[in-house]
Amino acid sequence: MSLVIAVFCGPSAALWCASEQVNEARAIVELASFGALSASDVAAWVDRTMLSMPSPPTWLIEASLARSPEDRLHWLREAGPGEAPALARLGGALLACQRGRMSAYEVAHLGLRLDLPPGVGAAVHELEEDACCAHEFDGVPQPERVDAALDALAGALARQGPTFGLLERLQEECTRLPNNEPRVGNGRRTMK
Repeated sequence: MSLVIAVFCGPSAALWCASEQVNEARAIVELASFGALSASDVAAWVDRTMLSMPSPPTWLIEASLARSPEDRLHWLREAGPGEAPALARLGGALLACQRGRMSAYEVAHLGLRLDLPPGVGAAVHELEEDACCAHEFDGVPQPERVDAALDALAGALARQGPTFGLLERLQEECTRLPNNEPRVGNGRRTMK
């Protein structure tokens, strides 16, 4: 019997309603695609997940045998059908921004291209104003306003359901050092 979790179901989302491992695999792909996880983080997740299952699915076995990071992500994508939901893509990008892998400018512009629920869309527009336009400040983004807009976007994503929480949990689990200490250097890069 397989546990079914409706993590990625909802507005502007393709249905990713499958086993917990499938939802996690698809979330890992999003985090890695935006740089919120490294290739070694992904490989470690695959290994841990393999060891936790009495009979892992084919896609997970293939991911564990992959010779390159790109092949590993390919097999993780095979875990479930469809394109990533908009909220998962934006959440992965936001977490990459928090690790300094993307700028707030890039997150805002990604968000503007996605079909998002109204609350998240409004937070993206506010981020775009603060990180890109900064009309109130003669076009010069103010770091504290950009950080506040990033926090507001994280809050808006969290209110949409469990997707962002899953992304945050997986990033945290995958980026911890063996002694369970968080890695240093996960600060934000907020400017262009």
